[in-house]
Amino acid sequence: EARAAQLAAAFGDERRTIQEARDSAVGIADIAGSSRFHREFGDQAARDMIGGFCACAAAIAPRFEGRLVKTLGDGVM
Repeated sequence: EARAAQLAAAFGDERRTIQEARDSAVGIADIAGSSRFHREFGDQAARDMIGGFCACAAAIAPRFEGRLVKTLGDGVM
């Protein structure tokens, strides 16, 4: 139960119950082939594509009671 409370606190809402923390999941997504995309289409096109990907992930997550926590390069969590 202590670990579940730590997880709830880590996700920014200490009011979450232990059961809610246990029912949580973390999803990670990354764009396959992004280095090749950079080489073939250039940095600006790659930035635009990655920006669109991150925007889509941020829009989709709340539909499943989720949220975008972090982006790193071409990946989202």
